[in-house]
Amino acid sequence: MLKKTLALSLLALPFMGSAAAPVTNSKAFSHYHQAGLAVQIAGGEADYAYYTDNHEWVFGFGGLNYEKVNSTTDAFHPGIFVRKNMQVIDERTVFGIGTNAYMRTGQKDGVDISSGSYSITPVYFGLEYALSPHFALWMSLKPYTYTKTKFDNGTKETSEKYFKAGSIQLAYIF
Repeated sequence: MLKKTLALSLLALPFMGSAAAPVTNSKAFSHYHQAGLAVQIAGGEADYAYYTDNHEWVFGFGGLNYEKVNSTTDAFHPGIFVRKNMQVIDERTVFGIGTNAYMRTGQKDGVDISSGSYSITPVYFGLEYALSPHFALWMSLKPYTYTKTKFDNGTKETSEKYFKAGSIQLAYIF
C-alpha cells in the first residue's frame, strides 16, 4: 500500500508544477497574495508555511501539537506539505492542489507507537480566499488519506479514508 501511495504522490507532483496555469501578475492579485512566512491555524493546531509571490507555491510543516483523544495519545506528529495554487474567479481567490505526509508518535492503549508510523495524503484540493494582504481563509478536501501505525508490541494498524474533509483554516502571512 505504501508503494501505491507514494506512487500517487509522485504522479501528482508533475501535475502540480506544469499543468497548473501560472497565476496572474495583476496589481490587485499581487496585492492580496504577497510572499511571506505564515502561521496557519486549523482545529486548534498551528502549521507554519512560506508563501511564494502570488501564493503560487506554499511550503510548510506542522503537527507539533500534543493531542490526546480517548485512549490514544498522538504526541507531536511532525510533517510537511506542499501546494501549487492558481488564480480562479477573481483577484482574491486561488485553487490549490497539494500533498502532505506526517509521522505518527505517541501511545495507544498504553502501547508506544513505533518509528515508521505515518499518515499521507497523496493529493488534496482546496480554495483560498484572501481576506486582506495578511489574512487568508483556506478550505480543503482530501480525497484519500492512508495511515499506517506500528506499535512497540509488534502489532500494526492501517486505515484508509476517502473524501475526508480537509480543514478550514485561517492563515496570517507576515
